[in-house]
Amino acid sequence: MRFTLLLFALIVCAPTSVHAKGSDLYPYAHTANPKYEFLARQALERMPERFDFMTFRSVYTNTRQYDPIAEETIAKMNALAFEMVNEKDPEKRERATLGYQFLIADHLANVGVVMQALSYARQNPQYGNPKFFEWVKNGLMNAVMMSRDGRTLNEAYGIVTFPEETLLLINLGGKLIRSQSQQEGFVYYTMNEIEEFQTGKRWTVFVNSTFPMRFLEKKEKFEKKEKRIELPRK
Repeated sequence: MRFTLLLFALIVCAPTSVHAKGSDLYPYAHTANPKYEFLARQALERMPERFDFMTFRSVYTNTRQYDPIAEETIAKMNALAFEMVNEKDPEKRERATLGYQFLIADHLANVGVVMQALSYARQNPQYGNPKFFEWVKNGLMNAVMMSRDGRTLNEAYGIVTFPEETLLLINLGGKLIRSQSQQEGFVYYTMNEIEEFQTGKRWTVFVNSTFPMRFLEKKEKFEKKEKRIELPRK
């Protein structure tokens, strides 16, 4: 638990400048969410038996660091993880370690980030306790699995990050035949046709992707607006 307790200390004692970057850097996202940090502290401090992963996932979507695709965050993780073990300068190595820990704490509700952290922790204890990340991963995915049964659009599984959908389909078993994205009003969803390995029986799994899709939609609109108002440099 040494690594998780250190992360807990970092969240509690972090300088304001680290956690208050402000909406000027993330204007298409929501404001900082104290409830996310409260829940993250709970998880990091004691891994509660009845931790509310459903709420944890939900409040993550209202943080400035919300990353539904997780590719950018994982790329940063990879760079920092490399520096942690390969950097010769002790100060730079320490900064990389702190950066890695802060990054994970900020995205602890993102199963894509957690899966990457779990992979690193299994390779080297310097990256953390694999049992902790296994607990977080299982909790996040149990929350997804319990959300609905996925048999109809009204009963679609609800995701807040795209790695959740990937891991969900793996957990359900079978072979993915095709996946089709749809939009109905303000609702975004995918229809995933699955074939059972042993019987060849096929069924459709509905996944509601409204949270991540609406975020990406807002982000794209903001970036286009910024590009239009950017003044030409002389």
